[in-house]
Amino acid sequence: MTVPWFMEEIDERGVARLTLTRADEHNRLSAQLILELSAALNGLAHDERVRVLVLAARGTTFCAGADLQEMLFSGKGDRKENLDDARAFSELMHDLSVFPKPVVGVVQGNVYGGGLGLVACCDIAVCAEGVSFQLSEVRLGLIPAVIAPYVINRIGPGHFRCKALLGEAFDAREAFGLGLVHKLVPYEDLRSATGRVLESLLRGGPQAQTRIKQLNENLSSAETARLLADIRTSGEAQEGMQAFRDRQEPDWS
Repeated sequence: MTVPWFMEEIDERGVARLTLTRADEHNRLSAQLILELSAALNGLAHDERVRVLVLAARGTTFCAGADLQEMLFSGKGDRKENLDDARAFSELMHDLSVFPKPVVGVVQGNVYGGGLGLVACCDIAVCAEGVSFQLSEVRLGLIPAVIAPYVINRIGPGHFRCKALLGEAFDAREAFGLGLVHKLVPYEDLRSATGRVLESLLRGGPQAQTRIKQLNENLSSAETARLLADIRTSGEAQEGMQAFRDRQEPDWS
């Protein structure tokens, strides 16, 4: 029986999980996985039950990046098909980055190439100690083009260039120091640490969390003032402030 590329589930709290399941393939980003993940993200983005998305994986590798056999084939094939494959990967990164609910990455194994893009697109990344990261593209004569905007946004252009030019592996502690991951815990504590993050997220206002994800450094002072004025009138904000004043929990918590 063929193992699916990933598993999808939603629990009673509204926590959706996408778990990469091809441990024997090191969870490589095949063309099929890219298309199926994009479709799953689109479906979950429009599912009103979803409060939080968890991206996880099985095996000793979180994601080994692109499927090199497919990339080699694409490089020798039709230009349009090659470009379509690259665009599909780019769309996956974009879809994950702009997913309207908080995204929690649970990094249990090593991360290579495009896998760093997946981690960088998560709002919060919980990582096990001992995990190794590597922007390995340069050693294959490739460049981390599609993932560059997301990794640069996470660790900064200087660190990105250093890691991409050297192509050397770096450990989870350094990834934590760079800001690529946010929580660093022993492997055996990964599940409980993720649970604590989810509990905290589920106490936040769903609409507020969606709007927080839309904030960026390019907003003008006029836009930020309008955003604050608008959110204060929402039913969610009114309920949250009233509940805090009354020392109660809002309904969404």
